Amino acid sequence: LNNTLFFYNSIEYGISDHLSAGTGISLFPYIVDDYGPYINMFKLKAGGWKLANKIYGGLSGFYSIVDEGYYESNATPRSPDTHLSLGGLMTFGTRDNNFTLGLNGYKFKGLHYYYDNFNYITEYKSTTFMTISLSGLLRISRHFYLISENWIVNSDAFGNKYSFGLRYAPNKLLIEMALVRNVYGYDDG
Repeated sequence: LNNTLFFYNSIEYGISDHLSAGTGISLFPYIVDDYGPYINMFKLKAGGWKLANKIYGGLSGFYSIVDEGYYESNATPRSPDTHLSLGGLMTFGTRDNNFTLGLNGYKFKGLHYYYDNFNYITEYKSTTFMTISLSGLLRISRHFYLISENWIVNSDAFGNKYSFGLRYAPNKLLIEMALVRNVYGYDDG
């Protein structure tokens, strides 16, 4: 069971040592942001394959729908946003100290926000883009880890994402707290 911002919940089931499937939904749409019901329709992960000493690989994919309800303030109904992602990743290191490099392809159809000549523009369109993810985990004590997850995005509509945080992991519980992150995933550079 995974919970993000207390409102977005997902669950995954381990089918085998190398395969899991999951789904998710937002319990209280429109409270955290302007998004309507968020439904992660399907998530599939295959991984944990040992490629060499302290090198592991995996694949992932998901399809989701976000129903934002209306387009801007003119109350014109529009189609929900859809997301499709396929990717692969490699992890170097041990369970307690590691670095992960990932490559993902995205197909996104929905509302795009961006600036053009100092004007804020929104438009509904379809786009395809790639991301590179760089993540790390460093154990600093028996129950605490430093964590970082960063995404380099080659899209004008979506900015790079970065975060640095702390993970508390006593027996059978895991709590992650962001200490630094860019707001809404957009950066100015």
